[in-house]
This record gives sequence, C-alpha cells and structure tokens, in this order.
Amino acid sequence: MSALSHRHTSSQLMACVVMVVAAVLFAHAASEVAHVRHTRGLLSAQPLEVVHAQEGDTIWNIACIHHVEGVSTYELVTWLYDRNDLSSSCLTPGQPLLVPTVDVTLEP
Repeated sequence: MSALSHRHTSSQLMACVVMVVAAVLFAHAASEVAHVRHTRGLLSAQPLEVVHAQEGDTIWNIACIHHVEGVSTYELVTWLYDRNDLSSSCLTPGQPLLVPTVDVTLEP
C-alpha cells in the first residue's frame, strides 16, 4: 500500500470515527432534552402549595418530602431553585416556598 493510499484510508477512518462520535453526542443531547421536557411536564401538572421553611430545613429535604413520581430528587431541587427564584441553599425559617402538593391518601 502506498503512503498516499494509507493516508487516504486513515483520513476516511478518522472521518467515520468523528461522524459516529457526533451522532452519539447528538442522540444523547436529544435524549436529555426529551427527559427535561418530560420532567417539566410532570412538574407543571402537579398541584402546588406554599410551605414555610422550618429551622434546619434544606432544599434537598423539602424535595424529598414533596417527591413527585417520575422526577428525581436532584431534578426537583433544581426546579425548586428556579420556581422560587433562589440563589442560595440557605433557607430562612418562615421563608415561603412553592412546592408540589404531597398526596397524603391514607389507606383504611
């Protein structure tokens, strides 16, 4: 095989690798966008209520208490930050927070 032919084959292989990597990255990004839309849809369909932060509360434990089926705690924490226009993880006792309503259906 000549040096020119070898370089041409090498270039074709590199182009194929780049195209495969680009396709995988695109598919992953598209999947993430779909997941974010699904999560936002689940959260926007939830009834909301206002709760007031208590001493020692964190956004994380509030997200755990107000769990939404199909939404991870991390996603809910992110939503709580956005929805309540929070810029810090520090909560002040009595601070109002808009959260998903917890379904407390009790079994008889």
